[in-house]
Amino acid sequence: MSLQQRFKKLPVSAVPFLGPRLMSPGVAASYIAVSVDLLYEMIHAGKIPFVPKGNGKRRMYLVDRLDLDAWIEASKTREAA
Repeated sequence: MSLQQRFKKLPVSAVPFLGPRLMSPGVAASYIAVSVDLLYEMIHAGKIPFVPKGNGKRRMYLVDRLDLDAWIEASKTREAA
C-alpha cells in the first residue's frame, strides 16, 4: 500500500458526529473554535444562518451543525499564514 493511500483524507461527510444537529451558541462556538461573542457577530453579519428559538424579549438562537460544516469548508484556504 502506498503512502498516499494510507493517509488518504476522508471526505467531511464520511466523518460521523454523534451530537445534536441544532446547537446552542455556546456549543456551536466551541465546535468551530471561536468565542461566543464572535459567533454572535457572525450570526448578526449573516455569515452563519440560525434558527430562532422562542419568542419574547430575549432573542435566542440555535445553529445547525451542517451550516457550520459548510462555513468551515467555505473558509478554508491554501495560503500560507
